[in-house]
Amino acid sequence: MDRIKKIPFKDYEAFARIAIKAYPPIVTPSEDAAQKFAGQMIKQQQGDRTVTVYGLYRKQKLLGGLRLHDFQMTMYSTIAPVGGGGLLAVDLVHKKEHVARDLMIFFLEHFRKRGYPLATLYPFRPDFYRQMGFGYGPRLNQFRFNPADLPPGHEKNHIVPIGKEDVAELAKCHDRIAARTHGMMKTSNFQIERLLRPIRTMVGYRKGRRLLGYMAFTFQPYNKDNFVSNDLVISEFLYQDREVFHEFMAFLRSQADQVRHIVYNTFDDYFHFYPVDPRDDSDNMIAPVYHQSNVQGIGIMYRVIDIPRLFEVLKDHDFGGQTLRVKMTIADSFLPDNAGTWVIHARKGKVKLKSSRADADVEIKLDIAEFSSMIMGVIGFSDLYRLGLAGISDTGQVAAVDRLLFSGQKPICTAQF
Repeated sequence: MDRIKKIPFKDYEAFARIAIKAYPPIVTPSEDAAQKFAGQMIKQQQGDRTVTVYGLYRKQKLLGGLRLHDFQMTMYSTIAPVGGGGLLAVDLVHKKEHVARDLMIFFLEHFRKRGYPLATLYPFRPDFYRQMGFGYGPRLNQFRFNPADLPPGHEKNHIVPIGKEDVAELAKCHDRIAARTHGMMKTSNFQIERLLRPIRTMVGYRKGRRLLGYMAFTFQPYNKDNFVSNDLVISEFLYQDREVFHEFMAFLRSQADQVRHIVYNTFDDYFHFYPVDPRDDSDNMIAPVYHQSNVQGIGIMYRVIDIPRLFEVLKDHDFGGQTLRVKMTIADSFLPDNAGTWVIHARKGKVKLKSSRADADVEIKLDIAEFSSMIMGVIGFSDLYRLGLAGISDTGQVAAVDRLLFSGQKPICTAQF
């Protein structure tokens, strides 16, 4: 009989070997790669109680595992406990034996039992996790531009190098910004350790003794035959206000003599307004006359794992100022205990969840994946209805339901796990 439990330190090397084969790029190949990776995971486990590694055993043999994270996420105007899953890996010999499926059920039930309303992960295949009820998060934009195309006129007087000696202020800066940003997680030792890896360079905006923003980046060769031709790749960039933003942009502009391109990954859909020339370096034209400015990708996914608990956490949230009674039926084939029908009673934006027997003005039906994306502010009900991904009993109420359940405020997550 299969058993899922915390992986003891003595088995970390066995899990490391499984993970390396599942994700070869995660470590530099060497004879002792598994031993080194196991050592890193043990150090992370000992230094951060928010991270735990679980494994599935069959006849005392480890067949696969995953890493679970306890997050505190800003969800609109409140803080929500969120379960994160990462490094899901299965022994190559034991694929298609439901190891991954059983680990995922354990992941969701583990946090559901603890009263967490949400789970999140980065998918190795989005369709695989969508079948398990995870909804898509926002699209990430990758801009690739010449630093000289950033507008002049700003100083960089407050930009300073930062490093491990600034770790406490770095965490405070992150958490101040996270506290007012929907979708951001409170920082942890695990996240800070990843940020401060030696391969990254970090600069910050310091005013007095306070850090009001920071940027972490690496250099990547643009031309392997020319050692002075490099791209500056931003791995994390947080700033408190537009003054801070402008100084960081001035810093990037000042790198034009040494850097070929700035590569900037951001959830900001309007950044293309800032560079003088918004085109990327592809010279690609989308018919008839649309110049490619950036590429986009799907990444982080969200899943509601306890619907009544979710509305309890959001009891003080303003649901669009709406007064409306909506009967809501949610399908959840992967986690049947989470499926059901409820009536949302909204009065001037404040919501109470009632039983399916309560009176309602309109009825809607949708799957847990789409509901999760909607409640996180990624897509509205009206667009789900237009795409055939949601149903409603009265089409005249589509706009009202949209105003009730869609904030239009998409989540921003910088945590890597």
